[in-house]
Amino acid sequence: MNYPPNPPASTGSAPAVGSPGPAAPEADLLALAIALSHRLPLTPLPPHLLTLTARLVQAEAVALWLAQTEQRCLDLLGSLGLASQPLTALQRLAYEDPVLVSRTAHRATPHQVPDLDQAADLADPDRAVARSHGLSSLLAVPLLTPGEVVGVLLWGARRPWHFGPAVFRRAQAVAALWAGALAREVLLRQGQQQARHLRLLREVAELLTATADSEQLVARVCDRVAAVLGELCGLGLCEPGTDRLQLLGLSARSPDLAARARAALAAQPPRLGAGLLGQVAATGHPLLIADIRREPLPLALRSSLESLGLTSTLAVPLRVQGKVIGVLSIGTVSPDRRLTPADLATAQTLAVLSAQALESARLYAAVTRERQRLTVVLDRAPFGVVIAAAPDGRIVLVNRPVVAIVGRPPQPGERVTDYLSACAIFTPHYRPLPPAEWPLYRVLAGRPEARAELVVRCPDGEERVLLDQTIALPGSAESERLAVTFLTDITAVRRAERLREEFISIIAHDLRAPVTVIQGYASLLRTWVERLQAPETVRRAVEHVHTSAQRLGRMISDLLDASRIEARRLRLELQRFDLVPYLRELLARLRPALEPHPVRLEIRAPSLPVLADPLRVEQVLTNLLSNAAKYSPPTAEITVEARQEDMMAYVAVTDRGPGIPPEELPYIFERFVRGRRRPAEGLGLGLYIARGLVEAMGGRIGADSRPGQGTTIFFTLPLAGWGPQKT
Repeated sequence: MNYPPNPPASTGSAPAVGSPGPAAPEADLLALAIALSHRLPLTPLPPHLLTLTARLVQAEAVALWLAQTEQRCLDLLGSLGLASQPLTALQRLAYEDPVLVSRTAHRATPHQVPDLDQAADLADPDRAVARSHGLSSLLAVPLLTPGEVVGVLLWGARRPWHFGPAVFRRAQAVAALWAGALAREVLLRQGQQQARHLRLLREVAELLTATADSEQLVARVCDRVAAVLGELCGLGLCEPGTDRLQLLGLSARSPDLAARARAALAAQPPRLGAGLLGQVAATGHPLLIADIRREPLPLALRSSLESLGLTSTLAVPLRVQGKVIGVLSIGTVSPDRRLTPADLATAQTLAVLSAQALESARLYAAVTRERQRLTVVLDRAPFGVVIAAAPDGRIVLVNRPVVAIVGRPPQPGERVTDYLSACAIFTPHYRPLPPAEWPLYRVLAGRPEARAELVVRCPDGEERVLLDQTIALPGSAESERLAVTFLTDITAVRRAERLREEFISIIAHDLRAPVTVIQGYASLLRTWVERLQAPETVRRAVEHVHTSAQRLGRMISDLLDASRIEARRLRLELQRFDLVPYLRELLARLRPALEPHPVRLEIRAPSLPVLADPLRVEQVLTNLLSNAAKYSPPTAEITVEARQEDMMAYVAVTDRGPGIPPEELPYIFERFVRGRRRPAEGLGLGLYIARGLVEAMGGRIGADSRPGQGTTIFFTLPLAGWGPQKT
């Protein structure tokens, strides 16, 4: 800045504000430095600071602007010696405005108007302010910190050419003091603002996790945002399939502002592409209007915003998976409170949190509705349903029939074992069934499905026979695996079957005596025919009678065994014996009947002491071996394997036959089921009786078959000391 060597002398100008004596500038400068070293209140500025600032340069007027760097504008903080009415046009200035203060901030260099009458390029607002106060010279000095302008000081004097080199140097010293004070205060306020924003984000995050109700969630968010970030907050959601936005929440610091906002939205509901909310919802871009009065806005938008008394506003989109689902809007009405880019960044974070919470609430509501529908359907189902989660069988859902069996609903997070602890669960032969053998826990352990027939003694003493069918619902991880159990009450069916079996037992028992007589006389006839050397036709006829009588006798025995198994009246004579020599002796006796099939015995344990009924074990093995011979090609080998498996003795019979189709395999142990591998005689009770005998002795029976490669039927028996002790 250039100064003339001999500026004109003052011609009777008024003394400067608080005109100091010769030694006063140093004292005033020290006083100003001390005052500015303390916390600086910006709104309003203390008048004595402005007095010192004006007196130090012997000026009649002074004004201070604070720079808003992010918004590239300046806000008037305070003035001395200047009336408020002429300053109205200079309250907020953009860096690009042609006025003196804006040029000083934009170029970061001081600007002086030595003589108003000779300044041809002075902007009209500057000239109007100077003329209205009788000022002849102006000096604008930027308040500089490293890297940025934090404000501008403007002095005015009535004497032309007042701001000579000495005064200018003093003005720069004063500006340096103000720059440090303002920079410190701005940093402090920014830190406080960041702390408020972080506190707001934490509070909102806690609010969003406290409820799954969308309306409560939005109301709480709007309340907190209106209390901290702005003075008015609204949140609207896009209505699917329409161009409308539904106002879900609206909060304001004053009831009057809230009422005016609701009335405005009711008179002109927001639509996509129209108004502030509609524009942001349509474009998906956030929008900040820091100063509604100065921003170039469409007339309709400006009118609607000003009708609410807003000074600044912002709106940010709420997105879920890239799709805009709503808009969060914030506004201020106080003249000294304007929204900033920092507020916009916080609002965007709030929008992300709110969108995630709203989507979670929507999904939760949808899941709740589906669960309620499912519960209604399942509660009216004629069968019980239990849904449990891995790994420990935590209950997810039970329906009303299950509650009726147990006598109470489950507690939240209760395990199936604890829930059913009041019930006694048995196999059909009344062997206590441990939880590890329940179909549900077998499925949770990894099986795709399991089924079993259970006898359940309810807490009220009633016994029910339930068919348990459990399937797996795999999750994304093994820990998310679910098991769904369907419990069909077949008590009435089993009672009817028991009555039928008792009837069959009576009939079979009554038939046994005459059939025994027929068998005796048939044997006698065969002996006489051989002795008398009867014709071949007679011999064949007698042989047919004898064979048919034997077959009829076996059928009656099978019917009696099946009826005893079904009626739970099977008698066992349990003994402790070693299965290894028992198998060797039994196969030695049965080999002639199995010819021409060779039988290979593989024993993989030195000893297998079991607790079982030897006659019933022989009956089971005889049935399995006869089936293996029946369904194997002539001369095909049959393998019998015996080993220890956990605390059980394991016995398997393997043939080389055509195998069993996979769709038939689950049903081969049912009554009256015969394989379709080849036509076979009998009632289809052999494997059913074998299963009943094995389970009655405390073991289990199963099958493994691959079509074209053969079938393995295996069963287990408890080792001595581990199985049931009663007959």
